[in-house]
Amino acid sequence: MSHNFPAFAKNIADAGPTGPTYSFCTLVSQPHMYAQMLESFVAAGFTAADCEYLYIDNSTTNQGDGFRGLNRLITQASGKFVVLCHQDLLAIDPRSVLDACLADLDRVAPDWAVAGNSGHNRRGMRVERLTDRHGYGTSLGKLPGQVVSLDENFLLIRRAAGLGLSDDLAGFHLYGTDLVTQAGLRGRSAWVISFHLEHLGLGRLDAGFATSLAAFSRKYRRAFRKRRVTTPTVALQLGGLDLAARFRAYKLQRTKDGKKPFAVARAATRWVKALPFVLHEWRNGPRYAVDGTVFTIPDKSPLAARKALRRGQYEGPERRMITKWLPKTLPVIELGGSYGIVSHAIRRHIAPDLDLIIVEANPDLLATCRANVALAGMPAERTQVIGAALAYGAQTVRFAVTSGIHTSHVAGADEGLTGQRIVEVPVANLTGLLRDAKITGDYALVCDIEGAEYDLLHNDSAMLARCAVMIMEIHPDTFIDRGSSVTEFLRMLNAAGFDIVDHEAQVIVARRR
Repeated sequence: MSHNFPAFAKNIADAGPTGPTYSFCTLVSQPHMYAQMLESFVAAGFTAADCEYLYIDNSTTNQGDGFRGLNRLITQASGKFVVLCHQDLLAIDPRSVLDACLADLDRVAPDWAVAGNSGHNRRGMRVERLTDRHGYGTSLGKLPGQVVSLDENFLLIRRAAGLGLSDDLAGFHLYGTDLVTQAGLRGRSAWVISFHLEHLGLGRLDAGFATSLAAFSRKYRRAFRKRRVTTPTVALQLGGLDLAARFRAYKLQRTKDGKKPFAVARAATRWVKALPFVLHEWRNGPRYAVDGTVFTIPDKSPLAARKALRRGQYEGPERRMITKWLPKTLPVIELGGSYGIVSHAIRRHIAPDLDLIIVEANPDLLATCRANVALAGMPAERTQVIGAALAYGAQTVRFAVTSGIHTSHVAGADEGLTGQRIVEVPVANLTGLLRDAKITGDYALVCDIEGAEYDLLHNDSAMLARCAVMIMEIHPDTFIDRGSSVTEFLRMLNAAGFDIVDHEAQVIVARRR
């Protein structure tokens, strides 16, 4: 049976795909960062051939926020996939990885509407694939993983899902969660995928967060409120009350008003958490067994360190990488000896007749480091613990000794905050350490120096040419604070002749080519 349709009407089944594959939409307040982002994405294969880049210029005045501003961009975008992304992103994975992730998502969840790189699932567990100031190459949860919220740094919308952001909300917070919620109301799902990016943002909550949270809560409290709805055929009961959300809103409002909610309760919680360690040290002193050796640590060491020691997890990635990758036939320079527990692992791993040179800047830890590394029972003349800080361009530096011990660091010129003791410590560098130890051939490097690894790579490249293997904990937050990135650090590492062969958490293993 034939039908005669009007000639000016269009059958959408006959319409093929048009426009670009990806539309990247960004609110730009710092054009130089946006230019850096575009450069990295184009280099990763997202070229103008079938990608478009749209932005709203917020560099002088606010032309659009995370809701109405991004809705304008979504409306203008013509790509099959609309990417709402921060200006401070750098592409790590190539485009082929994102294409593969989305093809996999089509297979796993044909109803998917939005994807990202960080979020939380229904059990409150974080799902993530991301490098940021909190971690290098973080991968949490099974990917792809379904989530009920997404971080706003990278949101990829399937345009055919017809999603948009709430017009009755404003600001720069929670629009990722709004988008996921809107997807759920449409019967669609949201996912974290294994597409690796670096996010340079601070991730701090500004003064507007409490306002945004209150507005978000009000909106969805109204939308999901418990109510009776009568339809033409049946009466329905909808919604309910979220007491936990009310409680969180109360705490945030107290904080916004400059008050400290539940300070006594927080202090009691800290005391309860510390109690097992107080009892442990009352019976045993500040001594903890790791890998069959009992180590002594300073009194009143941080709770996090004592907890990791009690569980045998202290510096676990470093100790595992030492066993797996550190050559047994080369002398070792260790920068950042701390308690000497990693130093002990190194000393037991390498041959007894090889030198181990340990550098530790915190004067309060030197005696502990020496005592713990000596437990390895190796010849004392082959192990040195030097009190110094890695630095360049001076003979001494100001060092801030904090109550946290592991948070002690080289102090800025104007630093002298409460709870810190500022001391002058000598300076060391690889050139001097190798010269003084008379190490003329190849060596291995183990390094955990709270971000100074960037200076090491920048200033000691000649000596690194003799380094066969380095096991290094990197500190993305410090890189970002100094205006750089993990991506740039790894580029410098590659340019210096090293390839990364393994990594766990923040610890990388690099071998010289």
